[in-house]
Amino acid sequence: MQIRAIGLYSYFHADPKDLINGGWPPFNGFIKVDDEIAPKIGDLFDRFQNPKVDKADGKVTEVTELGGGFASPVKLDEYNKIDIPYTYDSRALLEDVQEGMVYIKFRIKKADGFSFSYGDAIPWKNNKGVMQQGLAKQVQSTTMRFHDDVFKRGIHYDIVQRSIFRGGKWVDDIEDLAFKVDKLIEKIDCK
Repeated sequence: MQIRAIGLYSYFHADPKDLINGGWPPFNGFIKVDDEIAPKIGDLFDRFQNPKVDKADGKVTEVTELGGGFASPVKLDEYNKIDIPYTYDSRALLEDVQEGMVYIKFRIKKADGFSFSYGDAIPWKNNKGVMQQGLAKQVQSTTMRFHDDVFKRGIHYDIVQRSIFRGGKWVDDIEDLAFKVDKLIEKIDCK
């Protein structure tokens, strides 16, 4: 799979002045779509979002509202306790982690009539040509992007964690309560 992905990458990037599909992988980043799934109440998903960079002055603006149309499911361990997200590199994203990038984890509250394409992310290279491993499970909203008003009216979600890459490290803007409770429990002296 890696060898075929490298060949596809070379084809899509043959002319750096005229990238096919803007340099993004083919097939909406899927190796193949395994299924169409309807999100259920309580399902967890997450995504990374690039900041907006003003081309004139280079000013970075963090995008803290849920946007885009892709995410990855976040699974719980066998005890339904610990979130197990996919790594950044397994998602085959174009950009490296950069100042102002935002990580958002969200839980579905209501999702009537919506479906997601579901499958493995294709191995791909980032903008610097470094191979990303791919193979994370990913979903794509099949009808609209997460920030569209129609999407917001038909699907309800809570942002359970939002972290922003600032000064070379991830800073929690909204800390996941499950992690916060675990930290508090660790501090309790039961002796």
